[in-house]
Amino acid sequence: MRRGLFAIVCLCGCQSVADGAREDFSSENTCPLERVEARERSDVKPSQLRRKVDPPRDIATDPGRLKLWQDRQAKKYAYDDESHYIVEVRGCDKHDFYECRHPGSGSTPGVRWMCTIARYVPDTITKW
Repeated sequence: MRRGLFAIVCLCGCQSVADGAREDFSSENTCPLERVEARERSDVKPSQLRRKVDPPRDIATDPGRLKLWQDRQAKKYAYDDESHYIVEVRGCDKHDFYECRHPGSGSTPGVRWMCTIARYVPDTITKW
């Protein structure tokens, strides 16, 4: 639903998330843009590309604080899964997954996507 609404709001001049990731990959890897392939991975959620972290020891031993910590973690993962996109990119003998989102209102004008490399990709995620 969110992607459909975005498409309606932004009918002209929008850069696809895959194109945004391609440009970042090309720049970061000194790889000509025409040699970079990208595909959005709607089957992969950002939370799947995050290592699960344990709460700090003092929080883990306090049931009330632990519940609050777990609720906050779940809320953050849910927000990221709803508002961020995963793109698989390859080119010039390199292969990466990027997590992309729309920049905030204080970002550089003209920037349509902010993408970062997903450092953790579990073996359960199939690759291109």
